[in-house]
Amino acid sequence: MEMKKTLLAVSHLSATYVDRRGTLHVLDDLNFHVDRGEFICLLGPSGSGKSTLLRILAGLLPIRSGSVKLDGKVVRGPQPGIGMVFQDANLMPWRTAEENIRLPLEVQGQANGGAKAQAEQMAELVGLRGFEATLPGDLSGGMAQRVAIARALVQEPDILLMDEPFGSLDALTRERMGEELLRIWGSRDQTILLVTHDINEAVYLADRVLVLSARPASLKLDVSIRLPRPRKPEVRYTPEFGKLAARLRAAIE
Repeated sequence: MEMKKTLLAVSHLSATYVDRRGTLHVLDDLNFHVDRGEFICLLGPSGSGKSTLLRILAGLLPIRSGSVKLDGKVVRGPQPGIGMVFQDANLMPWRTAEENIRLPLEVQGQANGGAKAQAEQMAELVGLRGFEATLPGDLSGGMAQRVAIARALVQEPDILLMDEPFGSLDALTRERMGEELLRIWGSRDQTILLVTHDINEAVYLADRVLVLSARPASLKLDVSIRLPRPRKPEVRYTPEFGKLAARLRAAIE
């Protein structure tokens, strides 16, 4: 059996923030790891700090104590090795889909023909062929999120962090986007950590599901999802799937 290498290591991570209402203890002594090539979903009660955790992992927020290491190196701020997809696509409305995708490359000073070719390749990967010249205002919610995913992938990150990227989509589009995400993950051997509030989505997508406790959040459960891959939609109706979903629901409640 092939041994996977740990890519992301979170050790004794705590986070506390102070605002006008006082001190808010968000994360408490979190410890977990993500192996290279894994697809992990993160669940937890509303307000437990899932989005805060993802932003800390991305280097966008400071930590109180502990450490986050990517491939053995401490994460001290945003870096190309970490891609981020937020709840909203956050596209620049005056730029076409292709121009939005290549934006990170331009920020890095790669505004050339190579950057355009890379953006077009990413557009192809996420199913945007024919929509490269389309402005965000003319895209559906699902298509806009495809652009956001392509924009995060164009830098070829080691890990892709996703903060409820399908939360605003209708149920059918959400399922289709989940299938697309599995296809992208499989085709690139991409490491993904995805925050979701949908238990069934987590079981269907993930290799492992992490469950956070209520705030201040600690790791309550780490469950391996041993359903065969590639996964078909019918697996959602199997007893094994139902048992896993029930276990996760009980942990959250």
